[in-house]
Amino acid sequence: MATFKDRDVFEFCEKLFEQLKKQDNGYFPHRHDKQVFDKAAEHFSMNVDEVDRIYGSYTKLAAKVEMMKINRLPKVKRQDAMMRKIQDIMLNNKDLPFYKMEGDPSEPIIPATDIIEEEFKDCIAEIAQSGWTIPLTIDVERLDELRACSSNHTDIDAFFSAFYSDDVLDGLYDTIYNSIDNLGQKKRFEECYIIFKQGLYSSCLTTLTTILEGAISTFGDDPKDVRIKRICNFHAEEERNNGNKIKSLCWQSMYEYTKLLFEKSDFSKAEPDEANRHWLVHGRTSQIGDKLDCIRLINALTTLSNLK
Repeated sequence: MATFKDRDVFEFCEKLFEQLKKQDNGYFPHRHDKQVFDKAAEHFSMNVDEVDRIYGSYTKLAAKVEMMKINRLPKVKRQDAMMRKIQDIMLNNKDLPFYKMEGDPSEPIIPATDIIEEEFKDCIAEIAQSGWTIPLTIDVERLDELRACSSNHTDIDAFFSAFYSDDVLDGLYDTIYNSIDNLGQKKRFEECYIIFKQGLYSSCLTTLTTILEGAISTFGDDPKDVRIKRICNFHAEEERNNGNKIKSLCWQSMYEYTKLLFEKSDFSKAEPDEANRHWLVHGRTSQIGDKLDCIRLINALTTLSNLK
């Protein structure tokens, strides 16, 4: 099992594999696998088996996506597509002799990062538009399960309500606390989590909103800039351009969520159905917050904690 918390290990490996392929004019598993996993283990101070496990989980997800695409084809085309994919994989492996006789694959092997991004970007955006960023601790192989409910707001809420047990939330406390640099905000989060445990959700909701806003602002390039959505969108595009496609997805989910939470609102009109930063912070809200409202913000803070 690998989670989104491990995405930096996977992306490190993918980039190194691409470098070695260009350097050696192809993929040589007997050399490249060891080099990549050894360097990743050293870089992240973990053992090689752990790197292998993380990389294997992400590539397994990408392979599953590729198989799903083939299975969607008409039956008459399916077998040819499967045989072509198997042949391309074998021709891509320069340890095997087939490429000397058959040449290069019919199509370039698409990096797993690109496959995952392309397959899940739309559903991740839909989920964020319902108030949920990418969970830091979700097994990447459960993304299909999450995607299945992405078009139904009630189903999404039910998924996360079951996912975030009290024990899981308690386990994330240190992750969020340690990610906050501002001592005043650290203290506010500490006190906020106490009242969250006491069930004082309406008070907790306002404080969590300000903590999230402050945490996102630390990623900006101008202390005077309060455009939270701009910060998230900038990093989503920057990480994508840098080849960090999974990290970009995380930022994209933050962007879509902040569009919901920080949406401009006219106080002379009806209050939005979803929690809104302006109505909360300016003392205009008439809504009574519940536990799930608070968990949405805790979830967003955990996503953000892995983006530094």
